Amino acid sequence: MILLNVKATLITTLSAIIMVSSVYADIGLENKVKPLIDIKSVQDSKMKAEPTELPASINNTDHGGGLRDEEITIEMWDAYGDGWNGNVLTLHCDTHDEDWPFSLTADPQFDDGIYASYTMPLHDGSFGISCDGGSWQSEVSWVITHTSSGQEILAGGAPYSGGVFSIPYAAAENPGCTDTDALNYGYNCAGEEVGIPDADDGCCEYTTPSNDDCVDAEAVTSYPTEITSTSENATIDCEGYLNWNAVWYELALPYDMNVIDIVIQAAGEITNGGIVVMDDCNCDDFIGMTYEFDAAGGNLHLMGSVPGPANNGTILFPLFIDPQQGYTVTFNVVEEVWGCTDPNATNYNPDATQDDGSCTYDDCTTAHDLRMFMYDSYGDGWNGNVYTISDLASGEVLYTGTLETGTEGVSNPICMEDGNYNMNVDGGSFQG
Repeated sequence: MILLNVKATLITTLSAIIMVSSVYADIGLENKVKPLIDIKSVQDSKMKAEPTELPASINNTDHGGGLRDEEITIEMWDAYGDGWNGNVLTLHCDTHDEDWPFSLTADPQFDDGIYASYTMPLHDGSFGISCDGGSWQSEVSWVITHTSSGQEILAGGAPYSGGVFSIPYAAAENPGCTDTDALNYGYNCAGEEVGIPDADDGCCEYTTPSNDDCVDAEAVTSYPTEITSTSENATIDCEGYLNWNAVWYELALPYDMNVIDIVIQAAGEITNGGIVVMDDCNCDDFIGMTYEFDAAGGNLHLMGSVPGPANNGTILFPLFIDPQQGYTVTFNVVEEVWGCTDPNATNYNPDATQDDGSCTYDDCTTAHDLRMFMYDSYGDGWNGNVYTISDLASGEVLYTGTLETGTEGVSNPICMEDGNYNMNVDGGSFQG
């Protein structure tokens, strides 16, 4: 806590909560150089490319003695398309205690930054798999396949550790869906009945949510509305554009300009979340929303203004959270009202949802007429950070404010008598 005496210098402290405007939420914003993931950048991350020659770093020595009699295929994808940002998939040979590294480098000599495939022979023995060491790990995915049988050995993302497999690989002779709760238990990917499968082929099918598809979006017509449901087993939507396992809602827009507020509380932690609304099911455009994102707490809060008549009185919301799970979502839509939103102003309008710059203030009649001079080194405002001045004894908040945008700004009059006050700056991101 910082104690503030108005006769002394104001001091600030900082801590963090994410608040950004974009079209896709993603944990791990290490810096402001790389833009946030947008819809276009996550187009069909499993695009195929021709197999690439093994890089020189791969141990390709023939060990003789009938070894190296089976092949595996390693496929790697990056959802953003700029390589793995330092992450490395490590294949460890227990026999020779050697590590063989694989990565997406975005170096044209090896890969295009989106996809790469390596097929290599392995000798008999035990092998371990791990993947770690870089940033933007939610973009990373990989699959290791037994080449001759086409069966998946291991798959994952980053970070990943503890994966183990052996060569010779005992390929299943009767693969199929092994989950007794699935709709197609005992059937393979081709739809053929196999009885009791001896390995899962990754083609299990499950009952999907009733609003899994855009055309079946659940209507929301009154506000506020709270819905408890799940996104489990939702299928891919807008393939090649969103590529999200989303469930859909259609929100009524009763006003000329509508202020939309959506709060998603997931049952557990989330790593990603979609933050767009769409005007139709054509999957060709979207409206980005401002958001607050608490990954560990499983909370995603979306805010934005959308015209009603221009969208035929409704807007579609694809609710996407990763991983898929149960959630409670609260929808609220109110009419956008412009006016003075500062409670300290003489013409404060408590019904205003958007500040129109019309606030007026009386000159201070107190012992001290202060101003808060605010600066931002990056030049894009305080990214959700807010200063708060409160009475030290009672805790009553007396003044709040922020730098909405730009490099510098000055507050409205801060009128204070002699006394002790608490000063805090917090609540946003990029606090360095």
